[in-house]
Amino acid sequence: MRLKIFIVLGLLFIIVNTLSAKRVEPNDVPAVVLEGKIYRVVHYSRNGFGFNYGGIIQIYDITTHKVKNLYIYKTYRDFFIEGDSQDIFIKKLEVDLFKKQIHIFDENDREYIYDTKKQRLLGLKGFVHSYGWIALFIIISLTTILKRRNA
Repeated sequence: MRLKIFIVLGLLFIIVNTLSAKRVEPNDVPAVVLEGKIYRVVHYSRNGFGFNYGGIIQIYDITTHKVKNLYIYKTYRDFFIEGDSQDIFIKKLEVDLFKKQIHIFDENDREYIYDTKKQRLLGLKGFVHSYGWIALFIIISLTTILKRRNA
């Protein structure tokens, strides 16, 4: 009798835990077209190391019919926390026709910018995109410290 109660409670726990853990599927994001290429959000992708959940844009060239995946960001998972709650998906794409850029917004309202002329990700809007600024800051700091020591 105890074994039956234990099995029923175990199955009930597994079912309730499974049902409560799943999040709602992400909304479909409309694709955008710029300069003969279609930019489409891919919510789930299989890469060489397993699954990637969010942060992927598929670029389809209309003239050459080639497909390229652009990884905007990687969602790293903590194995001790339920996986679905850690996924961050892209929620909106916008086109800047003047600058020829794609603006990508994720669920945490971060904005990423992809420059289609340079074909590279500029990074998060508002962040320093180059290590040059950091190197310049270090050089200025070191020269200031050396000047103070020599004075």
